[in-house]
Amino acid sequence: MKKLFLLFVLCSLSSTVFSKTLFQDEVYDVYIGGNLAGYGIYNTTNENFLDKELYLSSYGDIQVDASAKNSDSIVGTFLKADFNSDNDYMKKYFYVSEAYLYLEGSYGRFELGKAKNIARKIHFAPPDVGILNIDETWGLNYLLQNNNFNYIDSTAITMDYNTEKVNYISPSILGFQIAGSYIPKARNLDTYNIFNYGQFKNGFIGALKYSYENNGNFGISLAYGQFNEAENIFAEIKRREEFSIGSKYYIKGLQLSASYKTIKEDNEEGIVSQEGYSFSYGLAYEIGPFSVSLTNHQSNIDNLISNNSDDILNLSLLSTKYALSKYINLALSIGRIAYESENNVSSVGMLSTTGILVNF
Repeated sequence: MKKLFLLFVLCSLSSTVFSKTLFQDEVYDVYIGGNLAGYGIYNTTNENFLDKELYLSSYGDIQVDASAKNSDSIVGTFLKADFNSDNDYMKKYFYVSEAYLYLEGSYGRFELGKAKNIARKIHFAPPDVGILNIDETWGLNYLLQNNNFNYIDSTAITMDYNTEKVNYISPSILGFQIAGSYIPKARNLDTYNIFNYGQFKNGFIGALKYSYENNGNFGISLAYGQFNEAENIFAEIKRREEFSIGSKYYIKGLQLSASYKTIKEDNEEGIVSQEGYSFSYGLAYEIGPFSVSLTNHQSNIDNLISNNSDDILNLSLLSTKYALSKYINLALSIGRIAYESENNVSSVGMLSTTGILVNF
C-alpha cells in the first residue's frame, strides 16, 4: 500500500513536471469521486454458498484523476482505492486497485501502471442496475465459496486483473477503435476464485471496438488474450488463451446486451482445468428515476481433468433501482442461482439483495 501510494505521488509530480515542458497554455484539473454501497444478502441455500442466510456487508471506492491539458494532449495520473467490510470471504479491506500514468491526444490514449486491461475497459456486458453485478469478477466470487466447484466469473478477459501493464487504445475512426495491453510477469493476483491463476510469466491482449449512433446506440467489442506459463495451486499450463465478444443496443431508455467468453488451455499439468465458456445476456429499461434489469449468466467449465463431465452454473437476477437524488439510489435484486458439479452434486437457491448506493 505504501509503495503504491508513493508511486502515485511520484507519477503525479512527474506528470506535472512533464506537462510544463509539453504544454504552453496548460489547464489543470483534479477530479475526486467514488461510490459507496451498504446492503444485505439473503440466500436460501446455505450449503456451498454463503455461510449465513442473512449477511450484511458494504463496499466502496475512491477515485482521483489529476491532469494537465492543452488543445492537443492530456497528461495525468489516475488512482482508485477500494474497500469492503470485514467478512469471512473478501479479506481485503482497503487496497489500491488502480494507479497509473496516462497520456491522451489525437494519437489515442496510453496508460502505464496498475490498471484494468484495455479489453476489459471497452467490453460490452449485460447491464445490472442493482448492487451485485453478475458479469464483474467480485459479484459471483462473493456468492460462490464452494472449493470443489469451478466457474468463470465474467465474460470479459480478467486473467490479469489490475496488475501492472501498458495499455493503448486508438482514436475512433468511423466508429472503430483498436486497443492492446502488454502485461509483464505477474504474481499474487487479486483473485477470490481459488481456481484462477495466481501468476503468469507474461501476456498480451488485443481488442477491437465498434460503436454506431443513429436514433439509438449499437456497439460490439472483440478481444483476444494470451497468457504464458500460468500457475495456481492446482495446475500449471504452458499457454492460456481467452476470446471474448460483447454487444449492446440502446434506444429510448431500453438496452439489450449479450456477451460470451471462451477459454482454452494447452499442456496442462495438474488436477484442474479452466477450459470452458461463459455466456451472459439481459435487458434493462430506464424511465425517470426508476430503472429495472433482467440478466442471466451461465458458466460451463471442465474442472477436473480426469472427468469428462463439467461444472455448470446458471444465475438469473432481476434488479431494480430508484434514484432518490442525483447521488443516492435505493436498489433491490431477486435472483435464482443453481449449479451442478461434475461429480453430480447440485444445488438450487434463491437470493435477494437490498441496499443503498451513493455516488459522489
